[in-house]
Amino acid sequence: MYDDYFDWAATSPMCSESIEAYANAATTFFGNPSSVHSEGQKARQMLDLQRSKCASLLGCRSSELYFTSGGTESDSIILNSALLSVSPGSIIISKGEHSAIKQYERSLKQLGWTVAFLPCPKGYAGAEDLASLLRPDTRFVFIMLVNNILGTIEDIDSMVKVCREYEKTTGRRIHIHVDAVQACGKIPISLDELGIDSAAFSAHKFCGPRGVGMLFLRNPSIKPLSPGGGQEKGLRPGTENLPGICAMAAALELECRSLEKNLGLARKIREKAEKMLSSGGFELLSPAVDSGKAFSPYIINVSTRTVPSEVFSRVMSDRGFCISSGSACNNNSRKKTEGLSELGFSASQAGTSIRVSFGCSTTIQQ
Repeated sequence: MYDDYFDWAATSPMCSESIEAYANAATTFFGNPSSVHSEGQKARQMLDLQRSKCASLLGCRSSELYFTSGGTESDSIILNSALLSVSPGSIIISKGEHSAIKQYERSLKQLGWTVAFLPCPKGYAGAEDLASLLRPDTRFVFIMLVNNILGTIEDIDSMVKVCREYEKTTGRRIHIHVDAVQACGKIPISLDELGIDSAAFSAHKFCGPRGVGMLFLRNPSIKPLSPGGGQEKGLRPGTENLPGICAMAAALELECRSLEKNLGLARKIREKAEKMLSSGGFELLSPAVDSGKAFSPYIINVSTRTVPSEVFSRVMSDRGFCISSGSACNNNSRKKTEGLSELGFSASQAGTSIRVSFGCSTTIQQ
């Protein structure tokens, strides 16, 4: 069914377990979780159960997990809390961040924030560079765990250590937010061990439905994105999407249970793809398998060298293959090549780049 689909980083097909969980919740737990009657309380119990399940799989407490509409909203809750602050400070944003975060630069500056961009050459930020950007008024640091264009994995541990050491000199807590959308269900994650303050997740990246996601949050001072009925402890008001949440939890459980097996297969596929593409004349932009660097095997980015990205992806689409010319979120933007250029690649490389991404059901034969 998905033989020619190689754009899993944009979105993944829902797994059968997720679809079944959605249908069951939609028909069985139709009550509003905020209602006091029996159907509402049945729905509330199911909502609490799914929160506990997701928290256990991600290595955090259920009280630290909030259900949202996806990664973008989860990022926005943190960023809008900064916008609402009466005392702006400085914010550090990795150049490898998703547009959901980087596009807040203008609004932040208009409201008095100082925005510094952390260099991310070839997809990797450095702890020393981060240390050089920290200031006494630094309030937030945004670092993506797995880069959505290259598949590079950031050393979050070293970033956290740098921030926590700096905090000792100022007495001010620095909120560290991680976009973990491309990491969830693909690489091992323990939020307790990472030591971060918040993280964003999106179900449709790990075989769950679109329009539902999670925000991990430890900082109680974060303000809600909008006022409402008090759901999700007031941080994310609005009636919870219980069928979507159940479907997301089912997908997350399946992906986490099969994580090591899927990761092993993905590494074999990535190695095979790298050899085939390199021998076929493409230039590898993602880190090589033998580079010794940390990367997700589910994403490989190459340059066609001569053919523009959009032209190549459309030709491949005409032949039945689904690949990407960059982040799907930028396909309606004039800034398609900006991401790679900011990561140190030439305009030519950025303009001819192709992202091929895999999923749990991709095979070497495909």
